[in-house]
Amino acid sequence: MKASSMSNFSRFFVNQRQGIAPPLIRLSLGSALTALVLWLAMNAFGPILIEQAYQGRSLAILNSMITGQGDHPVSEYISAFLDLARTGFFCLLALAGTLYLLANGIKHQAHRHSVTHLNAIVFVLLCALIVLRDPTLFTGPRFWAEEATVFFRTAYLDTAWDALIAPHQGYYMLWANLAGLLATIPPLKYAPVVTTGMSLLILLLILVVIMKSESVALDSTLKKAIAGVAVLVVGATGEIWLTSINSQYYITLLVFLILIDKKHNNEKHRIEYFVTVLAGLSSVAANFLAPLFLLRYLHRREKADLVLFFILASTVAIQLVAIGYSSLVLGDLAYAHPSQARFSSQFHALSVLHKVVYYAVVYPLFSDSGAWGWFGAAVLLITAYLARRILRDQWEFYVAILLLTALSVVSSLGMQGGPRYAYPVAVILALLLVAYSSDLRIPRVARVTAGILLSASIAYWSWHYKSGMDNFRNPRWPAWSDEVKAWGLDPGRKLQAHPVWDSQTAIGLVWSVELPPK
Repeated sequence: MKASSMSNFSRFFVNQRQGIAPPLIRLSLGSALTALVLWLAMNAFGPILIEQAYQGRSLAILNSMITGQGDHPVSEYISAFLDLARTGFFCLLALAGTLYLLANGIKHQAHRHSVTHLNAIVFVLLCALIVLRDPTLFTGPRFWAEEATVFFRTAYLDTAWDALIAPHQGYYMLWANLAGLLATIPPLKYAPVVTTGMSLLILLLILVVIMKSESVALDSTLKKAIAGVAVLVVGATGEIWLTSINSQYYITLLVFLILIDKKHNNEKHRIEYFVTVLAGLSSVAANFLAPLFLLRYLHRREKADLVLFFILASTVAIQLVAIGYSSLVLGDLAYAHPSQARFSSQFHALSVLHKVVYYAVVYPLFSDSGAWGWFGAAVLLITAYLARRILRDQWEFYVAILLLTALSVVSSLGMQGGPRYAYPVAVILALLLVAYSSDLRIPRVARVTAGILLSASIAYWSWHYKSGMDNFRNPRWPAWSDEVKAWGLDPGRKLQAHPVWDSQTAIGLVWSVELPPK
């Protein structure tokens, strides 16, 4: 044991002399310095920024100026712009500093052991970004919509088995059912901690998979860092952020990451099988990717791909049974509110085609349906044409984007699609741009263009990273702990969950739950 320890100790100094340890030390010190600068900035401006984010005042003032409906003094417009610019500046400063440090570490050709440490540092920094988006979700978790009114209520009132197998919202979501069931274990005031933690677990699992991935698109620490940032910011509408009922969209992305990974050993295969079973039973959209595993098997003839295809084929069958049962037996009772079941779903080919194109190539870049958004989409398509030489190696990205977008739009409420449905596609497109920008087999102009599009997209979504939560949080909405305290004094009252939008309240869609005392 002692000899082994001395041997390891000696190897450390040998590595240090060879220049392996210094890049890691510089990276660690640089990361600590970046974190310190960010902490000082947030300590100085944090309270003001958080208050402005909740009220959305800066965005409201600028929007009134853009629409010509504002009568604020010029100084107030300037102040609003500077407030938003300051927030974006510090976010981009931290991001740029982190990526520079990572690139510097890779430039010095750190060995595998050092790369593992680099990946660990990246993971920690990404976790910090998760917390910074909305710290209040960690200090005071909330129930979001159907989390309380459907999943938690069912688990609270029914048996554990019934709560686990019940289809809700017209299909089956095992992960949300499990979150609702586990939320009944702690005292009632801590129940949202469980559902928030369950959604956080999926997000962290995605980051772990990225760090462990051996995909060509994720074969360096820098690529993993960019991919991790893309997972957190690109297309990340506040509606799906840290809610167990919307974890299904992150779970879909998880299945795609399994698809593009290089599979080598049985232990890794078993983990992927388990995760895919969980995904297929928790997310309808994850099942849309089933054909890709069959195509990949026909291309590579690897048994693991065939097993994964049959797993998703089985979960497709289960989801079809759940959908049929919800439609034919439960009817409107399958939904949190009857208005959801009666939402118009007439098929209009041109409208659906427009939605598919928009959510496939416009929304992922800048979410802008105007001229700039479509210009970016045109540049993207030209880049894809210039990169057609590697189409054979990147076909999974194209097919996944097409299948997920088309089937998600068609199966969505009113066939309107929406940002939450488009999230997996947005990240997949970002990963494709990562692959484009680093592949020396395609023309230089295509690599540069892909890099510019990727940088612009991440910068755009990073700018909206915190403000994207504005419509999905409000300090005036009741805190769950206060609701539980009031319910303890009056068990006949309903407990209010989030959101509390005036537009929904006006039509009688109130996210509150009535619970009998236990």
